[in-house]
Amino acid sequence: MFELFTNKKKKKQLSKESGIERVTIQNINNFAVTEGYKQLRTNLMFLMGANDSNIIEFSSSFAGEGKSVTSANSAIAIAQASQNVLLIDCDLRKPVQHKVFGLKNEMGLSTILGKMSTFENTVNKNAVPNLDVITSGPIPPNPSELFASEKMKKFLETVSQQYDYVVLDTPPINLVTDALELSKYSGGLVLVVRHGVTTYDDIKRSLGAANFVDVNVLGVVLNGVQDAKLAYKKGYKKYGYGKYGYSRYGYGGYDTDNREKKKSKK
Repeated sequence: MFELFTNKKKKKQLSKESGIERVTIQNINNFAVTEGYKQLRTNLMFLMGANDSNIIEFSSSFAGEGKSVTSANSAIAIAQASQNVLLIDCDLRKPVQHKVFGLKNEMGLSTILGKMSTFENTVNKNAVPNLDVITSGPIPPNPSELFASEKMKKFLETVSQQYDYVVLDTPPINLVTDALELSKYSGGLVLVVRHGVTTYDDIKRSLGAANFVDVNVLGVVLNGVQDAKLAYKKGYKKYGYGKYGYSRYGYGGYDTDNREKKKSKK
């Protein structure tokens, strides 16, 4: 899948936290981007047609690989096919969806699970036509425990009956176990990888973890290709890992610089 990078002026508007421009397909005029998401939508709807669950989970190997933008745009693309869609920001450690859609985040998934709010007074109706959004809410001290709770199970069972599709934006697989914990509720997982950033070892580790707990992996989405033809001409350009640091995204003290050094010694 393609993520849009534009001129220098717009690059200055990049998110301070991720360095990735937050754009959604209803706001951009780029044929390759919109058609790419339509193709992804078709593939997802076809694959999910054979599942008992209508819940689609998006994750990545590490932070900064575009899973949140990809899950948001995928949800929008499905909604554009006249399907009623609910997008839930399940990244209760470093949430993004409220920024993508310009929503308030005082209440969200964490307050619903904590019984401090109800679905009805928390959901953001028609963030775009046919798409409702539940933001993360305040960051709790125990995300993994909340996801493993009976409350989470019942909540997803309820909303899956109210919508045609439910899309979950979950934390990176190689950083925390939240995505794998949530996979038992979903019909399948989409792994988002970023061109020039995600390595084969990253993908192998993510898929290995998913297979270990019998996750239904729907596929892998290639994200962050500025121009497909240019990418083929210039090859696989190496980008630094430092700016996508583990600790910077609130997932712990992983040393990304050391990760790069180990790779360079091979």
